[in-house]
Amino acid sequence: MICTTYFLTFFSELIPPTGSIYIMTYSIGDSPKMQLKDFLKEYYSESGRMYSIQNFSKKKASKQYQYSNIASALAAYLIEIKAGMSFSDFTDKFIFQPLGMTHTSWRNKADFSQEYATLYEINKQSLPIYKEIINKDKSLKTYSCVTYPDGSLRSSISDLIKYLKEINNGFQGSSNIIDSQFYKLLFAKQFSEDNKPELMPESEPNRGLFWAYNRKGKLAHSGSDPGVSSFISYDPTTHIGKVLLINTQIEGDDNIKTVECCKRLIMEIEKYELEICKK
Repeated sequence: MICTTYFLTFFSELIPPTGSIYIMTYSIGDSPKMQLKDFLKEYYSESGRMYSIQNFSKKKASKQYQYSNIASALAAYLIEIKAGMSFSDFTDKFIFQPLGMTHTSWRNKADFSQEYATLYEINKQSLPIYKEIINKDKSLKTYSCVTYPDGSLRSSISDLIKYLKEINNGFQGSSNIIDSQFYKLLFAKQFSEDNKPELMPESEPNRGLFWAYNRKGKLAHSGSDPGVSSFISYDPTTHIGKVLLINTQIEGDDNIKTVECCKRLIMEIEKYELEICKK
């Protein structure tokens, strides 16, 4: 299962990939067509093949919310420069290994080939990439993404529970792998009521770093890619975390049944959460 799509919050000045850029980010097979640093150079450099003034917002930083996968990949590349290693190796060394997340990686692993869920696209999708990766039975071919830090993490429920336990430890100042000052930075709300950027989603009125605060005050993150949807949340009050992974994308045309099914799942999970809190 692929756990998908990080996004940069208020300081994102970039627009999401569309059209030909979207096609270039995805490749059939286990490896992308180009390296992350080369893609970013082509996208940001004025001499790059994908450079456009439309890649940037006209708004000043923090003034307008914009969803951006490429900006998230840029944040990962900055870590690569500072750490002197790939983002994949960095997260494996400092997060996955210390937490015992043995079934988590940014690339397909041959050892786990029989354990990966088959991905499906059950809704109509308009982007050209689907013509290349979708099979007749609506299952998807193995694909990769050059901006992999924005949403190509292969993981399992059991491993993500370990991750959520670490998030809980970090929120309470008891992490053994990351200093508490960095967790405070991660969770700090970025906005006051009178200082919010334009176009902030009403369902998520505030932000930490790569985490959203929903209207109930819970930390949440969600995302999707071809054939997958994922949801993860943490309640700072009850210290309860939740993970939901689905091997299809709920975004797209004619998806009413899919969305309703997901809503019922989430409602059942929340009912169970209330029962736990009563004990």
